[in-house]
Amino acid sequence: MVTLCFVNDPLTVLREARRTRRPLGRVINELIDHALRMRRFPGIVLVEGPVGPVAHVAGTGLDVWEIVALVRAYGSVDRVLEAFPHLPAPAVHTALAYAEEYREEIILVHPRTIPDEDLGGQIEALGRLLASTPEDGLKSLTIFLSVASRAGNRVG
Repeated sequence: MVTLCFVNDPLTVLREARRTRRPLGRVINELIDHALRMRRFPGIVLVEGPVGPVAHVAGTGLDVWEIVALVRAYGSVDRVLEAFPHLPAPAVHTALAYAEEYREEIILVHPRTIPDEDLGGQIEALGRLLASTPEDGLKSLTIFLSVASRAGNRVG
C-alpha cells in the first residue's frame, strides 16, 4: 500500500531518521502511530526508553506500567487514588485504558508486573511518605519502581 504523507517540517523527520539510523518510512509510520495513540489517549505521551518508546502519564512522573503495578498492588483504582491523592483520577483511568489496548507493549516494557508479595510493605511505606510530602514521595516512588524494574522485580 502506498501512503502519501505531507510533513510540515520534512528536515526534522529526515534528521530523526538519520539520528536513529532507521529508514525514513519507518520513522514516518512511527510518528503517525505515536500521534494517533496520543490523540486516542489524552495525557499519555510516548518517550524514548531503552527498549523503544515507553508510554508515560504526563505530569505524574510515572509510566503506564507503573500505574498498572500500583493498581495491582493496591487492589483497586480507588485505593491508589486514596493513597496518592495528587494523582488525577482521569490520568489513572486513561493509563489503564491504554494498558488494556496495548497490553503486549506494556508486557514488553515491563515483562512481569511487580508481584504483590514483593511490594506490600514497601508501597505502604511510600504511601505514607507521599501523604506527608507529595512531591518528594512521588519522586521516591518513581525511583523505587524504576529500580525494582531494573532489578528484575526483586524488591526488599
